[in-house]
Parts: sequence; C-alpha cells; structure tokens
Amino acid sequence: MDEIEELFPLNKGITVQSECPIGLIGDDIEAVSKAKSKQYNGKTIVPVRCEGFRGVSQSLGHHLANDAIRDWVFDKQEGKPARFESTPYDIAIIGDYNIGGDAWSSRILLEEMGLRVIAQWSGDGSLAELEATPKAKLNVLHCYRSMNYISRHMEEKYGVPWVEYNFFVQVKSPNRCVRSPVISTTRSRKTPRRSSPGTRRWSRERSRNIAPGSKARRSCCLSVACAPGM
Repeated sequence: MDEIEELFPLNKGITVQSECPIGLIGDDIEAVSKAKSKQYNGKTIVPVRCEGFRGVSQSLGHHLANDAIRDWVFDKQEGKPARFESTPYDIAIIGDYNIGGDAWSSRILLEEMGLRVIAQWSGDGSLAELEATPKAKLNVLHCYRSMNYISRHMEEKYGVPWVEYNFFVQVKSPNRCVRSPVISTTRSRKTPRRSSPGTRRWSRERSRNIAPGSKARRSCCLSVACAPGM
C-alpha cells in the first residue's frame, strides 16, 4: 500500500484482495487496512477475503465482495451529507460490469428516459459512485446473482427499493423488442420477474405529478414493467 501511495498519489481509495496463499498464511488484511487508513488520513481501504478455496461457486465471491462494500464503504459514509443535490429520479445501476460496453448503452437509455444515473456497479464505476449509492431512489439490478445481496441490504437499511432489468434480453424478432419495451426490461418471458416491494410505490410517486407523455413519465414504465404481477 505504501508503494501504491507513492506511485499513484491521487488515488481516492485502495482495495486489498487476498488470494489463496494469503488466506493460507493467515495475513490479517483487515487490521493492516485499518492501520493504513489512519496513516493515510482516513482514506478508504477495502479488504476483501476472496480466496478461491472459500466456496465451490463464483457466487460466494460476489457475496463476500458485497459484504466488503457494506462494511468498509457504506458504514464509513453514515452520518455524512450527500456530495450532490438529490432529485426524485436518482437511480443506481447495480451488477453491470460493462464487459461489452453494455453499461454505457444502458446508462444512455435510462438517462434518455428522464432518469439520472448517479452510480453504476462496477464496470466503469468509481469509489465516489459506490459511496453515493445509498442516496439513490431506486436500484436497477442487471446481474441478480452477483448483486442481490447488497441490493437487499440497501433496501433494509436505507429504504432504497430495487428492480431487476435487462435491456439486452434475446427475443425472436428485434422489431418486437422495439414495439414492446416491457419485453426488453424483463429477464425473460418465462422467468419470474423480481423486484422489491417498494418498486411499485417508487413508480407511483414518480408518475403522480408528471405531465402525461413526458420523458420522465415514460421512465416510470421501467419499474412498472418489472414489478411482480404487473
């Protein structure tokens, strides 16, 4: 970490990700992270216990990473004011890794609908966006398996509802996807739609005082389309 500070003096935070040898040796990465955070004037340092032997599936690694963000990023921001002016249309894209540039496309589409994306996890994201996420009014969840843990935590602790979405679901006819946006915002026609109980409430509140036909009103279709039973 000292070397990181020397080579990249403008960094805003550091992650310490332990692999199998570190886990076998037993290095206390949490204690070192706390000590170095104090030494670097309170800089955010996130230790992640992600050794490969911790589980038989990739999903456990996601869970551990979610917990690390919860304990070392969110908890550190509690009681601090937001660094931006909040609006009723602030959302966060969760579980999109921008592997093929799809996070950029999703962000453009959501903003064209009248929503304001204040964070995206974790492809092309930043520490500042991670810290801002609990201030969002809705989390839109792209990869349910990897990020449902942190989405449920944010709803329970911060009251942020979540909804699963996918703009890139495969359909037989591309024209059908254009004509029917509901299909393009669900996982598939056969898979049950998943969202939190607060999603419909968020949709109603956003659309109540918006002029019919406006971009902001059309944006509410995202949450309504993905809500269970709708």
